Amino acid sequence: MSEIQNELPIPSREGIEKMAFKLAQIYLSAMTPAQFPDFIDKIYNKVYPKYFIYAVLSAGIKHINNDRSMEATYAKNSLELIKDEKDSSNPLILWACMFLISYTAEAHDGKTNSFSQVIANAFVRRTRIYQLDIKKKVNRTNLSEKDLEFTRRIWWSYYNTIAADTIFNCRFHAIDQRDIMVKLPKNDFLWRYGGLVTPKSDYFLDIYKSIQEGDKHYKDIYGVNIQTYVLFIKIISFLNKRWRKNTFDEDTSNRYFKKYLNIVNQHGQELVETLPNLDSLLLETFERFKGSIKLNFVLESSIQSYKTHQLYRSMAMRMYQSNLVRDSDMQIHPEDVKTAKLKCLSLASNKIELFFWLYKNIPVDHIKFSVTPIVTDGAIVLINTLFNDGTMKSYESLYDKMIKTYKEVGEKSKVALSIVSFINFIADIKKKAHKKNMDSPKLLEQMKPYSISKSDLDPWITPKYASFFNISCCFIENFSTLSTAEYSSPPLKESIGFKDSSGIDNDKNLVESNEVVAGSFEYFFGSNRVDLEKKYGTSNVNSLPTLRRSDLFTIINRYDIDPFYYRKSISNIKSKFFDF
Repeated sequence: MSEIQNELPIPSREGIEKMAFKLAQIYLSAMTPAQFPDFIDKIYNKVYPKYFIYAVLSAGIKHINNDRSMEATYAKNSLELIKDEKDSSNPLILWACMFLISYTAEAHDGKTNSFSQVIANAFVRRTRIYQLDIKKKVNRTNLSEKDLEFTRRIWWSYYNTIAADTIFNCRFHAIDQRDIMVKLPKNDFLWRYGGLVTPKSDYFLDIYKSIQEGDKHYKDIYGVNIQTYVLFIKIISFLNKRWRKNTFDEDTSNRYFKKYLNIVNQHGQELVETLPNLDSLLLETFERFKGSIKLNFVLESSIQSYKTHQLYRSMAMRMYQSNLVRDSDMQIHPEDVKTAKLKCLSLASNKIELFFWLYKNIPVDHIKFSVTPIVTDGAIVLINTLFNDGTMKSYESLYDKMIKTYKEVGEKSKVALSIVSFINFIADIKKKAHKKNMDSPKLLEQMKPYSISKSDLDPWITPKYASFFNISCCFIENFSTLSTAEYSSPPLKESIGFKDSSGIDNDKNLVESNEVVAGSFEYFFGSNRVDLEKKYGTSNVNSLPTLRRSDLFTIINRYDIDPFYYRKSISNIKSKFFDF
């Protein structure tokens, strides 16, 4: 890395305001801890350490004047200053790393990305910030309630960043979720826009008026988004191990599949009831509130809601995809396969249509990396409809439109173009397998019981281990068989009977539940609700926001439907939980 430069240019206050508003719209995770107008004031007056200011500017300078020539300079100097920082426990170090990682998402600066992740992970493990709300384990006596909330939000900024990476690449999660003891963010609107600094420009006049009026556009959504990540990582853990022969037997696998599917659907129902509706025409909002903080009130909430809805659909779709995996030692039933196919197509279509809504309502320069790849798995599902007699033409058209849209986004984002290349690569694998299967017409006849159309006679391309992006080694080994001979060989079995447990086709008809959404043996399956209320001081009937309490969050993580963890007796789990 280059030597540290004594001083790098700091934009004007007006430029910093413009940058901050844009960052809050685009880099949702990185900006979780930010408070307007404190954030702007502390950058302009250089109250923050230089390493933090430079990290923010590495991600945001292009939003001031479209000049990207200084991005790398800010990033390199930030990292050098972090290395020399004496106060190694300052949470601003972790927050700075989140901005540096955001910068690398578009700049393709692999060295800065890797180094930032190493620093962030080392900071988290050294400070144990993930146990912030265990008073006996973490020294936090000098922190005010505001400082605690600020530190919690920095932790959750980090958590969401590594959670997205875990889900996308199916990697091991950096921190065991059962060890997390941090309350969820709360009062998002007041935190973001209710700072104590006296307004320095007309931008902030609407803030205080909106606070007084109780702005209806902005809801507490960061905690809901975090819980969706928590549940998704549990699903990834289950699906990564579902088809491993040394994990558990077939009956146990099916039993846990049904339990997890119910949890996912319960969570989906909560999202419908909790998050803002995504049915408005936001382009009018852009024109009406251009250059005003009011734009952030609507846009930030809408994009966060979009991400959370898409995460849910991906989670549900991956569950159903796992029922399309074929293994010679596992028994199958054609009705389960057909149900899973139909559910996958419905979810994939919903994901893509929602992306079209985003593309239609959000300017392209706001559609960044964090909201683009989330639709890739839906496009890959639709690849399975391309090789037929035209009976699934609507899905083919949707697929073609998706690829076209990705290419349009790619005019301003190289990431989108790389995604198109990956989708085409998967489509080519499917095409070659289809051509080979066509040489065996008798075997194609045996595939009819699993088919949802006359020409749906090929095994679907689907991942064995949760994601198509689990490609660190043996890429092709992550696919379920594409051979009709291998697919039709397992014996039939009675259906596991999950098709009535979802209702995912229509969000408004999701299964109703009054249970919490992200899981435990005791808290979900067969507990005495009265005893729970006495023990934990809360009812088991709740909505998403109640999980802000750190004790409930610990229960969710400790009493987990984890393929390895479940083997331990509940008594052992309890003894560990209370052994502080």
